[in-house]
Amino acid sequence: MTYLVLELQSTWANFVRAYYISAMLSAKTKAAHRIATNQVIASVDQAIGLAVRLWHPTAVPDASGRWHRRDEPTWHDPNILFRLAATYAFSHSADIQAALSMQSRAFIDLPVVRNFFGHRNQATRDAALAVGLQYGISGLKSPSQLLASRPLGRPQSLILDWIDDITATVQLLCHP
Repeated sequence: MTYLVLELQSTWANFVRAYYISAMLSAKTKAAHRIATNQVIASVDQAIGLAVRLWHPTAVPDASGRWHRRDEPTWHDPNILFRLAATYAFSHSADIQAALSMQSRAFIDLPVVRNFFGHRNQATRDAALAVGLQYGISGLKSPSQLLASRPLGRPQSLILDWIDDITATVQLLCHP
């Protein structure tokens, strides 16, 4: 479960980062519409710089013009993509809003559980187990047990629900 949770959050975060960069570089949608923004940029570093400065106005790139990864936004948070799309006036902001409007708690709860697997202490364990209450799952002994349990009224485990929700969101973002 450790590997699965860490990879799921990392994959989602890397997707959002790449999605943002692609939009800033005027990528085309599946329907062959070019994405427009209120910025004209020529490089990935420029796109990252705009995102970094939105969250860390005092951050500066290194001598080669690259930004430190720790200065970048927390890409796994869907609010980051909402804010970037609004700030830079993405022409497909409505599609982003629609894709991210699913009533999934995966984007809220995955980071909490991921923090347990990344840090493994009593506080992160307690926080991860508390997530179970949102899904009608109680009496757990470990975060791994939480992820393998089926939420109330669901046919599959919580981790599979989260994977499905994130996959559906990615598909909606890529195929508006």
